[in-house]
Amino acid sequence: MKKITILAVALIIAVAIGYPLNNEPEPFIPQSISTTTCLPQVDIINTNSVSAIANNFEMSLFSDKEVYKTTDIIQIQATLKYVGNKDTITIWHGDPYMVFSITDSKDFNSNDIVYDILTSTTLEKDKLYSFDYQKNDGWDADDPMASFWEDFYAKKELSLPKGEYTVTLNGDFFLGRELVDSPSNLLCQLKIKVEQ
Repeated sequence: MKKITILAVALIIAVAIGYPLNNEPEPFIPQSISTTTCLPQVDIINTNSVSAIANNFEMSLFSDKEVYKTTDIIQIQATLKYVGNKDTITIWHGDPYMVFSITDSKDFNSNDIVYDILTSTTLEKDKLYSFDYQKNDGWDADDPMASFWEDFYAKKELSLPKGEYTVTLNGDFFLGRELVDSPSNLLCQLKIKVEQ
């Protein structure tokens, strides 16, 4: 009951501030089997990628390279496709439902903020949906690295300090409105390295 009350309050606040409740992503339509439209054109065949398949969904995570320089702009993109037997499927989730995080397992941890609202999205069978990584987190002003984080989030593009990173993509949605025993179980992890 407490969870329903919290979700109801979040929904009322979202409506009051004009937050879109049905945040369906723009569909991604590839021009050919080997290209996708990430910021500049990215050739999937020559990218660093991983995929996961579970519960009639295919999810992939891509970066445009495996090794970067600290001055490079890093492009990360994900795709999701429903491959089940129905023509469409409705998923239940907060916002966003494709959740990115990046860590070096030491000092650098950047995680998506997920708005804890209950909404749904209908996905069409065999339609490829695309999601670009976007910075979406915050920092504690008392954190010893607060000035780093302020600079990091002030820039739209993703560049990282020297190190080895794990980029994680979580398909953070459920196959039923109850959100109990029907998680998507989709998780991808991709390794990237940043050199001077």
